[in-house]
Formats: sequence, structure tokens, C-alpha cells
Amino acid sequence: MDAFIFEIRDRYLYRMNYRFFFIVQALWFCTSLSAQHYKATHGSSYFGSLSVYNNPSSIVNTPYKWDLTVFGAQISTVSNAVRGSNFPSYLAPSAVFKAAEGNYARKAHLNYNIRLINARYSIDKNTAFAFGLNFKGYTHALSSKLNYTDSVIGPRSFLFLNEQNRVLHADIQSSAWMELYGTYGFTLWDRASSKLTGGLTVKVLRGMSGIFASASNVGIEQTTEDGRIAYKVANGSARYGYSSNHGNGSSFKASDLFSQSKTSLAFDLGVEYL
Repeated sequence: MDAFIFEIRDRYLYRMNYRFFFIVQALWFCTSLSAQHYKATHGSSYFGSLSVYNNPSSIVNTPYKWDLTVFGAQISTVSNAVRGSNFPSYLAPSAVFKAAEGNYARKAHLNYNIRLINARYSIDKNTAFAFGLNFKGYTHALSSKLNYTDSVIGPRSFLFLNEQNRVLHADIQSSAWMELYGTYGFTLWDRASSKLTGGLTVKVLRGMSGIFASASNVGIEQTTEDGRIAYKVANGSARYGYSSNHGNGSSFKASDLFSQSKTSLAFDLGVEYL
């Protein structure tokens, strides 16, 4: 009986030692890994060269000597005219979306920012500079109340649905520009309990595109042609325009995008207290 008890205990201790060995090994392996982490785009000292868009002075408090962002893109959109299970991620290849049904005023807003070669360098712990090239733009579209269903197959069915709305309005504006900037950040004071930094950004802006179009007081009238009900657009006015660097309406050259565009300056000032 004693031999049997000894054998059971011996096997139990063997299993405990076996598990303990793997537990220690797993803990050691975990301590040698770097955990995944996320950094905020605003207010974080680890956002590097892109932190200049939130506050020019923040480039001083970045812990790294230098950093470089070769390419980046940011797109945001808000619309009640489009519906889909994965909207607004409509740039994805698998995206599915369609025009929203209903009778209401519609709107669509799109903003984008394409960043090329954004860099930052710390001269010392008290000063730093940054520079970069960006392409930015927006598109805004608004309309009066419009009725739409998935049964619309042409102008006639669309006008039939919107006869009750009587008068239609629509506006669209779009603008795009190139931005070249330089930023200088500096320390105003650095004390044991606080630190104050300042920054200045100088931007050179070059217009790339400007477009607008509008239609107002567009009426819908019901008539009869050859014994059939028909609809026609009555009254109303329409306007449109585009920037001179898009050509003269009959010809366009790529060089016009720069030679016919305008240049302006902009400034950003900021301070950061820590």
C-alpha cells in the first residue's frame, strides 16, 4: 500500500514540474515581445511629422530625432443620398452601395488629404523643424427635396416621381489645391515642473481646381403628347463655372494646371504647455 501511494505522488510531482517548466518558459517568451500599441493623431508626442497639422509647436516634444512619412491619405465623407452596408468605405473593391430611396432633401460632403513626403527633424531638445507637400480638396453637393426609388429607369419615371415637388434646386462646389509647408518649433521655457513650446507654419498654396454648378427654380409640368402623359422641365435657370487652369472649354493642356493657377500664403501659430 505504501509503494502504491509513493508511485501516485511521484507521478503527480512529475506532472507539476512539467507544467511549471512550460509556464516559466511562456512567461519568459512574453517578456521578450513588444506589445502592439496605438497612438492618438491629436495631442500625442509620438505622431511625429504629422502632428504639425494639429499644433505646429508639438514637433518639439516628439521623442525621436527625426521621422519621415512618405505617403498618407485621409478621406472623409458624409451623405444621406447613398446607402450601403459598408458605406462610406466605398473605395474598397468589395463595397456595395446604391442611391437612397425616399423623398427628401439630399446632401453629400467629401473631404480628402493626400500627404507626400512629410518630414520632421529635431535640431536639439529645444528646437525642431518640419516640412511637407500635400494635396487637399473638398466637394459639397446639396439639393432640394428629391424623390427616388429603385424603379426609376429614365428621365420620364424620375420626373413622374418628382411632379409633387414642383420646384427643384441643386448646387455643387468642388475645390482642390496643393500645399507646400515649412514649420519651425522652439522652446519658450523648460522648467522642472512645466514646459512651454511655440511653433510657426508657413504654407504656400497653389490652386489646382475649382468647379461649381447650380440649378434653381426648375419646374416640372405634366403635358399630353399623342394621347400619352408626358413630363417636361419648365422655367428654371442653370449656371456653371470652372477655374481657368482647366482650359478654355475647347482645349486643355496639362501645363495649364500650374501656369494658369494662383498662389497664396497661409500661416499657422500654436503653443503647447506641458
